Amino acid sequence: DRSTAPAQLWRALRAARRGAAARVELALGEPHDEGGAVVVAVPLELVRQGDRGAMASAITAARIEIELGQDGAQAIVDGARVPEPARTPAQLATLLELLTRALPREHAVRLSLRAGPDYDTLLDTAIALGGGARPRFAVIGWVGDDGSTATAARPDAVAPWRLQRRAQWAAQSEVAIDQPFALVADDQARLHAFAQTLPRCLPELTQGERPPRRAAAPGPAAALPTVTVAITLESGRVTAITPRPVPGVGAAGLAALQACVQDEAWSLRLREHGDRIAITLAASAG
Repeated sequence: DRSTAPAQLWRALRAARRGAAARVELALGEPHDEGGAVVVAVPLELVRQGDRGAMASAITAARIEIELGQDGAQAIVDGARVPEPARTPAQLATLLELLTRALPREHAVRLSLRAGPDYDTLLDTAIALGGGARPRFAVIGWVGDDGSTATAARPDAVAPWRLQRRAQWAAQSEVAIDQPFALVADDQARLHAFAQTLPRCLPELTQGERPPRRAAAPGPAAALPTVTVAITLESGRVTAITPRPVPGVGAAGLAALQACVQDEAWSLRLREHGDRIAITLAASAG
């Protein structure tokens, strides 16, 4: 009920958590085109410290946390707090759009609640995170105070720059495949699908990177170089991944890119080609 007082809502949520509920559904009645109303529900998964399973692991390991209070929603990314909170729905939409572009592999988000958010704010935030025909996140989890990173997170002045930088790398969405010969049957399609995952890993090139002086705030984006990664396949599997040096990117960034591509490569399995094949992927802005 939208008229639920914040204090009453907070007590109800904490009671659900203490009662070992696994999920709370936030519901909203919306007018239907053909008359009447339809109820839209956005699930909020409840995770406790020590919980196991794929769902709990995904929420606990999520790199994005949204802290919600009476003064708006604040993002915490990799333990660093983005200084400026989103106080309006438009600001929240802008923030979430940046987060999804900067961390394109993140499908789960943690939600931490400070005592005080009203039902409208909680519901609108949940809808922005996981509602609609194309939700920004597949899973929203409330971990409670024992699993939140919000308490320890400190404002990071370069966080906006870092997010913009990650989003800029992710925009290098044109991927060219240099291969010795075309693969047969569906193997070429499988290779192509794997190649298209490379842009999702490019933001990891920012690992260890620091902004130039007086660049803590986002500024005009300079063109980024093409990123080239050498791939070796044997027995239908990826056996070696070697990112080529990238101007301005250090060893930590290249190692993070390699680990990310390796993670994406687990799903690739060629059916018709067991021989050794060396290919090169090159990602650019097109």
